[in-house]
Amino acid sequence: MNIQLKFIFILFLTIILVENSQAQITVPATSPSATLSQKIGLSDVKIIYSRPSARGRQIMGDLVPYGKIWRTGANEATKVSFSEEVTIEGKQLAAGEYGLFTIPEQDEWTVIFSNNTQLWGNQGYNDQDDAIRFKVKAHKNPNFVETFTINVADVTTAGAIFEIMWENTIVKFNVTSDVDSKVMAQIDRFSANPEASLANMYFQAATYYYVGMVGFPNFSCKFYGIYRSFRKISRA
Repeated sequence: MNIQLKFIFILFLTIILVENSQAQITVPATSPSATLSQKIGLSDVKIIYSRPSARGRQIMGDLVPYGKIWRTGANEATKVSFSEEVTIEGKQLAAGEYGLFTIPEQDEWTVIFSNNTQLWGNQGYNDQDDAIRFKVKAHKNPNFVETFTINVADVTTAGAIFEIMWENTIVKFNVTSDVDSKVMAQIDRFSANPEASLANMYFQAATYYYVGMVGFPNFSCKFYGIYRSFRKISRA
């Protein structure tokens, strides 16, 4: 009898566990994930992060304490990837994926790009994994930001500004890409062998010099050379 009771009891527990595993409710995340993609110069930039909301809480100096490492978001640590090398606040950063951490203070933040992208929050963070770190000013945002936001603003052909915003705090830092040297190298290759180049390549080169204004003397000489090569091909 005892064996039969044990068997029935185990069978009953198994049925309950199976039913519980199948009966799951899908609910919205309190800190939903977000992905931001942006071209900066020639580099593809991707930011993956979670966006918590204030919901009436005091954020800076309380929920996000001053002087302590922060995941810069919620859930998993924020990740930022660059397809090409960039310069951030004067520091070179190789192409790759990085964890974005910060140390907020009332007037100044430390921004960290870490080689470790596998952390949950800041648990296990080690400064030996830092690729670069730098300090930037924290500014008071006149517009209250309810939901934590990372934005890429003021995008040019060679750079942009990263913005980290929450509550009434905004932090900004510059990200630039060495576009000119890479484009110039392409133009030099085409100029050296004009017969093998297409007319639209000369037009692109001239447009780049004009829009980018890569130094007027250099622009004038290069454009004249491009123009002569184009005229030579068009008359052939």
